[in-house]
Amino acid sequence: MLKRNFRYILLLQVLFTSFFFGNATLGYFLLRSVAEDQEQVNIANNNI
Repeated sequence: MLKRNFRYILLLQVLFTSFFFGNATLGYFLLRSVAEDQEQVNIANNNI
């Protein structure tokens, strides 16, 4: 019984960590692209 529970806990831990790192990388790239867009907007505004 304990061995089966341990397996479930391990599976949940793997799922949780992969979910967390997936969200972290997605958020990082999203923020980076937003920052790049803002930079382009600033350049365009300065040219006017």
